[in-house]
Amino acid sequence: MDTHDTLEQIRMLNKESQAGLLFCYKALKKYGFDYQKALAFLKSNKFKNSFLISYKD
Repeated sequence: MDTHDTLEQIRMLNKESQAGLLFCYKALKKYGFDYQKALAFLKSNKFKNSFLISYKD
């Protein structure tokens, strides 16, 4: 995959999911640069709840 294409996917994921750029990149990488799977993950409760678990006092 071309670097330009990857950057464009990251920007699109960021805009659609409202997740940070690094989270978007990591989601793409986790799902083999499959945009739809990464977007579904970023919008899922599993992703949102991961912050609650990580930052509990």
